Amino acid sequence: MTTQQPIYSPAHPQPQRGAGLAITGLVLGLCALLFSLIPLIGVIAWVLAPLGLIFGVIGLRARKGMAITGIATSAVALIICIAWLGSFASSVSELPKPPAVPARDSAPTGVPGIADGNAIADVKVTSCKLDDNPYFPSVKAQVEIVNSSDDLASYTATVSADAADGSRLGEGAVFSSKLQPGQKTTQEAVVMVNGKPSGNVTCAVVSADRLPF
Repeated sequence: MTTQQPIYSPAHPQPQRGAGLAITGLVLGLCALLFSLIPLIGVIAWVLAPLGLIFGVIGLRARKGMAITGIATSAVALIICIAWLGSFASSVSELPKPPAVPARDSAPTGVPGIADGNAIADVKVTSCKLDDNPYFPSVKAQVEIVNSSDDLASYTATVSADAADGSRLGEGAVFSSKLQPGQKTTQEAVVMVNGKPSGNVTCAVVSADRLPF
């Protein structure tokens, strides 16, 4: 009678603990290195590189080669990111500064600047009529604007409407943009009034500004 010897299967080696961490560190390091070479998008490497360093250090005991490669690529990516940051900061510091503007007590007049107070001479009322619409009574003034300057200019003006007794009925505004030197335009200012004023109404230009655009 023969006795059967028990058959033993060879034991399979257990995967080393931490191998996955080493692989993760390697992948993160390679991705960080790739992104760090691309302008603007390289900001992603600021996140991937530190993670690659952490996983690589933890996985050193399991797979030393992969872990070291992950640590190295992550470190290089981080150095490249720091170099990009230094280059950007240097470029910003070298930008030309705007020239200092001397302080003024008041804006000059007669010069096409922010607002030209002498522009009122370029604006005049050519007609002033009462519109006795029963629902929306108003005074309509035709305003003529002539650009007397030597440059392209836009105008804003305020027109008043007064009753026969001198009381102010209201004010309206007119606008004109991009008039060439010597060019003329006619605009209408509408002044809404309450009720129907008695007697004739008169209109006048209260203020005007000339803008250099």
